[in-house]
Amino acid sequence: MTKYAFTQLVDIEQLRHLLESHHNLTGMAYGLFDTDENNLIAVGRQDICVQYHRVNPVSCWYCHESDTHIKVHLRNFQGDFLEYRCKNGMIDIAIPIIIDGTHMATLFTGHFFYDDDLPDKEFFLTQAWALGFDPDGYLDALDDVPVFSREYVRKNVLFLRNMVNLLAEKGIIYLKQAWEAEERKQAEKSSYRRVEGLRALVDSTHDPTCTLRL
Repeated sequence: MTKYAFTQLVDIEQLRHLLESHHNLTGMAYGLFDTDENNLIAVGRQDICVQYHRVNPVSCWYCHESDTHIKVHLRNFQGDFLEYRCKNGMIDIAIPIIIDGTHMATLFTGHFFYDDDLPDKEFFLTQAWALGFDPDGYLDALDDVPVFSREYVRKNVLFLRNMVNLLAEKGIIYLKQAWEAEERKQAEKSSYRRVEGLRALVDSTHDPTCTLRL
């Protein structure tokens, strides 16, 4: 089990720039959370979530239910990524980042729709009236949510998972080298203190002194 924090293993700013570039290429939105639920990166959030779902207490509760569901099911998860449709009708995908056998962070992508499962506008219109959203603005935000093929999503999330794991593996190598260098430095200091202590002892005595090497 790794003894390092995820932020020690991965250059978060470098990863943020990579995800922003990937968002510009693909239109996919991303969020990165550590296992303490700290939001480390947020790229390309959808207006329908930021301006509507997250600001209404009922729909926001649905968002938290989605987050809890994903967190619980990631504990013993064995696949490449976990997909979930929340009660707000939005699709989330969670990619567990496993380093040295330990779940260190989770990369999310969403929200979007599949091209073979387009959103039911009647459902969202009913939700707008039930939650007090402006129907026209809400449906306009819905129209802005990207639509992808399932294969397109699968290829992109697997690429991103491999990219993050590669950055983390490089971070482990760097930190191990730094740790070994620090251990050598401390060993040299300890050896120097022993030599200085012996020299001080020799200098302080008037009796003949010799040193034996065993």
